[in-house]
Amino acid sequence: MPGASHQAGTLGTTRHHPGALPGETAARALRSLGLAAVVALLWLGIPWRAATAQPTPCVPEHGRVQAGSVCLVVKVFASPEQPGRALALIAHGDGGAFLSAGYLANLDRLAQRIARTRPGDGVVFVQRPGYRSPLGHSEGRAKTIDDDYTPENVGHMAAAARALRAHWSAARVVWVGHSGGAALGALALGREPGVAEAAVLVACPCGSIEQWRAHRNASRGRPGDSLWPNSLSPLDHVDGLQAGMRVVLLTGDRDENTLPRFNEPWVAKARDRGVDAQLIILPGLDHGQVAGSAEVVSHTARLMADAP
Repeated sequence: MPGASHQAGTLGTTRHHPGALPGETAARALRSLGLAAVVALLWLGIPWRAATAQPTPCVPEHGRVQAGSVCLVVKVFASPEQPGRALALIAHGDGGAFLSAGYLANLDRLAQRIARTRPGDGVVFVQRPGYRSPLGHSEGRAKTIDDDYTPENVGHMAAAARALRAHWSAARVVWVGHSGGAALGALALGREPGVAEAAVLVACPCGSIEQWRAHRNASRGRPGDSLWPNSLSPLDHVDGLQAGMRVVLLTGDRDENTLPRFNEPWVAKARDRGVDAQLIILPGLDHGQVAGSAEVVSHTARLMADAP
């Protein structure tokens, strides 16, 4: 700069101090470079501690699980007390890549009730790929317009279920999904054999995704909207279900979103495959209310116990 005094030495050169030994000169150079790095980080707005902190381990004890190539957020409500116990995996519905604190609180209450009903067994909430919430950010892809029932996301959720089973050596996994989480559960059961022994699918769009989206668009006065070209239909993957599997579908009779008729073809086709599938209509409950019903807790507990 004009008027500035000339500074001896530039980046990459070291000014020799009379009487300094070669080792002392090198140490001064390293300290100078270290200070310059800290100044640069602070100038960029990056805290030094954050820049040097180690990433959070992707393990359930730190609220994460490795699900294939991505790390998903989890919340452990109860861990199995010993190998061979059952594990309930709770998967949330669609939310445009974000889950509100209110919706999470409702699922928290559900998980806590299941845990109290099944002492000694495990209950874990899994946040779907690409979603953000007060719990953190799950890696992967999710869209603000949803349409997320992709082969990639089904694979990640199935990998999470397998990783959690292996982590605690659980003998039995029960998938508990609400809405989109139920659809992903139905898809995982059909595409990923052995991912779970049973499922409680709540307010599930388990039939044709095209028919369901057409209904949703029409009910909102937008019949020309996209029919979700990226999402898989659970009805197309029933042939992969394992005979003997037990699945309960719960739908409220006031649910104007995932109507019972979207589940009936899936149940009929699953029964043809030898699956113990039943559709139960709960009176007086809408799409959101059914997720917190006592029936979700009782059916989940029964399937965790493998009781008739």
